Amino acid sequence: GEGVALFVTHDWSGGIETHTEAMARRLRAEGMEVVYLRTAGPDTVKLGLPEDTGIDFAAGSLDPISLTKEAGLLAEFLDWLKPSLVHVHSLAELSWSSARDLMALIRRLPAYDCTLHDYSAACHRNHLVRPEGVYCRMPEPEVCRDCIRLDAKADGVPDPAERRAVFAEFLAGARRVYAPSD
Repeated sequence: GEGVALFVTHDWSGGIETHTEAMARRLRAEGMEVVYLRTAGPDTVKLGLPEDTGIDFAAGSLDPISLTKEAGLLAEFLDWLKPSLVHVHSLAELSWSSARDLMALIRRLPAYDCTLHDYSAACHRNHLVRPEGVYCRMPEPEVCRDCIRLDAKADGVPDPAERRAVFAEFLAGARRVYAPSD
């Protein structure tokens, strides 16, 4: 075939999963296999395969990989895999330090694409909705800081200006960035 595609995504069901499974089917029809690198907690990722894969490999039996303790192992695996396509869909569920570590590993690869399925590059809750359910419309970082202070679940959340700067640098390094909606 045409090599291997690596999809970086979360381990939840929903729209991103529907999108990546459809994309995997299209790529398989073109002779490319797909491997998932799924976020599996604040510090871990795990390998996975699409539902209808042609690869005879029980990826689900592999232990999760700690980005803190085993980043070298993951880098070695990515070097061995030599994906001809890397597509980042989501880093949700990772802690901020682990998200930054994974972005650094991905930036080492020859090229990567990103799809902006949500607002995770700008908002720690991914959807620009305040705790009381109000859509905030991408406010300035000062407003986001107040929102973070009011969010009981916001432990370890980076400063909004830092989050936006790190993601901006990561997205600027992408070969392509897709935004499926306005």
